[in-house]
Amino acid sequence: MNNNILLFSEVVSPESPLATVSQEGPFTGEEAPISPDILSAAAQQIFGLSYLYPYQRLVITNILEGAQRAGISLMGPPELMRAFQENPEQAQGAEIDPEAQEPPGARGSEAQDGIEERAGAYQHQIVVLPTGAGKSLCFLLPALLMERPTLVLYPLLALMEDQRRRLEARGIQPLILRGGQTAEERHHIWDRLREHRAGTILIANPEVLCTPSVWEHLPGLTIGQVVVDEAHCVSEWGESFRPSYLEIGNIIQQCKAPLVTAFTATASPPVLEKIRHYIFPDGEAHTILANPDRPNISYQCQGAVLKDLAVRDILRSVERPAIVFCGSRTRTWELAHYLAFYYGYERVRFYHAGLKKEEKKAIEEWFFASQEGILVATCAYGMGVDKSNIRTVIHRDIPPSVEAYLQEAGRAGRDGNPSTAILVWGPEDELGRGRRTDAYHFQRYQELFAYGRSADRCRREQLLAFLGHEGTSCVPGPTACDVCQGKANSQWRETRALVEYVKKHPRRFTVPELSQLLMESLFGCSFQEGERLLRHLVQTGYLKERRSWWLRGRLEAPRR
Repeated sequence: MNNNILLFSEVVSPESPLATVSQEGPFTGEEAPISPDILSAAAQQIFGLSYLYPYQRLVITNILEGAQRAGISLMGPPELMRAFQENPEQAQGAEIDPEAQEPPGARGSEAQDGIEERAGAYQHQIVVLPTGAGKSLCFLLPALLMERPTLVLYPLLALMEDQRRRLEARGIQPLILRGGQTAEERHHIWDRLREHRAGTILIANPEVLCTPSVWEHLPGLTIGQVVVDEAHCVSEWGESFRPSYLEIGNIIQQCKAPLVTAFTATASPPVLEKIRHYIFPDGEAHTILANPDRPNISYQCQGAVLKDLAVRDILRSVERPAIVFCGSRTRTWELAHYLAFYYGYERVRFYHAGLKKEEKKAIEEWFFASQEGILVATCAYGMGVDKSNIRTVIHRDIPPSVEAYLQEAGRAGRDGNPSTAILVWGPEDELGRGRRTDAYHFQRYQELFAYGRSADRCRREQLLAFLGHEGTSCVPGPTACDVCQGKANSQWRETRALVEYVKKHPRRFTVPELSQLLMESLFGCSFQEGERLLRHLVQTGYLKERRSWWLRGRLEAPRR
């Protein structure tokens, strides 16, 4: 027997947390029937899953084989470990159950054939999988089979806590490194890591690892695997307000970890290059690219001058639960109160990174249990959210890039049922373009802004083309995009109705008079909103105010 393979019963007692991972008690030393598919057997014994998707099997096999090459001991059920040692290829090439349900984002044989695999170092991987495709299993399963600890980097405290809750629900006790911990708490973490317990998982973010008190301990922790989740944040945030993300390559070197895997759901070729540059500075990384399409999501766009009003009206006709993403904390608070006035305060909440821990927890629990809830949030709630039945995602503000948009839009429909993602664009976003002075980030924002305004090309095809996937368009049906359904409009939603109304009543109303009418009947907006809308249409030439003294200020619609 290979000296790098240890029998699980030889190193883990029945009282270990790993011995109670599932109801079947997989790691109690009892022999269970092992299926021909070695990794599926491990998934079933550890997580109670009867099936692994092809890309999961591929990623897991690469990690475990990389662990063997690095001399890391693997620990698991005795028969399982013997089988993996004797025939590791079997783990990757096992027969696939043809009746197993494909995850969102996979279409028929694309779940296997749609994976692009480039040769490289098995110990270093970049993995791009669609949201809802089970990427956490790809690193958690190897982590629980390895003798050396696994370090998982998350961008947000909310994600760290979410992963902790999910692991603890399965009887696994992860370690959390975060700011504000006492010296005693830190010593407990260092002691646990040095014990080399089976399946030790350390959860942290880059900032805490870069602090001197943590940095000096990293070389002695014998980290076996480093996982960077939501790796696109290196490009999104590292070059702006999260400089610690640019230190991930140095963190990995300081840990001396032989296995490194970077996961993301969305990455265009330029972002992949950024990931390689900052996380794998030597350029050695095995790349697995799955088709990022989510065919159960209908992508739609709507132009609006009054964007809050547009969101209000959209929520009247779409299914819930719904998330409305905003670009700032202040806007989440303002929009949540605006929507609560119409839909009731019991149905609307707001969420951002500035809330207290207790407030976040209460809102998360409320939304997870809600069937009609509307959550107005910043990106702090976007990544890693695992509420499966979100039916609608609305973006009130244009995100900074296509990757960010798809990541957040992908919160919808993780149960595979039809869902909707709507991007609201307007004059405010023109100003947003002007604030991006860096050419790289301006281009990425511009791509998404142009996507919102277009009405002549399939939305799905455009989004996937930005990520380097050509030729994927909508399938006719309820989840086709608004362009493919013939419903797209490249104008602001208010323009046509108001211009036509003024054409029918030329020179009858002044801006204040028509604002009053808009408030009372036409749009149901406030007087201030109506006046702002009309002023903008005048400024942009859709409407015109007469200047002659007897018709001064009267509105008419010029020929265009």
